[in-house]
Amino acid sequence: MDIRYFLITLLSGIAGTIAMTLVMYLYSCLSKHFTKVIPLLGSMISGEKNFMNPSKNALFLGTLAHFGVGIIFSFTYFLLWNWGIFRINFQDAVLIGALSGLVAIIVWKTYLILHSQPPEISQLHYFIALFLAHIVFGIVSVNVFQLITDNPEFWYQLPDNVSLRSGIN
Repeated sequence: MDIRYFLITLLSGIAGTIAMTLVMYLYSCLSKHFTKVIPLLGSMISGEKNFMNPSKNALFLGTLAHFGVGIIFSFTYFLLWNWGIFRINFQDAVLIGALSGLVAIIVWKTYLILHSQPPEISQLHYFIALFLAHIVFGIVSVNVFQLITDNPEFWYQLPDNVSLRSGIN
């Protein structure tokens, strides 16, 4: 992978994660249900029980984990584009965001079931916010990538006459 695409993919993941986090916080404010992903995730990782008012350590861990996963999602999108599974456009951004939201719901549901001290939150509201936020993540991540990259060269677009460099004939 060209370093430019690595950096652009990294940036698109960070931008998408920021947008997603804002959606989760906005949903929390509007619904009056706790859907703030960073304190929730950080408290669960650190083992703190007070997820509504976590320590700075828990917030740091939550931020690190949340942005790390966002960047992983962004690189997954890049690979899916590279393999020709999705295109870089609005429709596929919504679709890939929705699919990411379903994956996130499954992962979070499993994490809440397996966690030794799961927080008492409205899972319905959390999962609705999570799903909507992932659609926004997909849209922002894809659009940031598209805005910065005018014509990415993906593996599936390489000419057929490209051969592998090896000593084997």
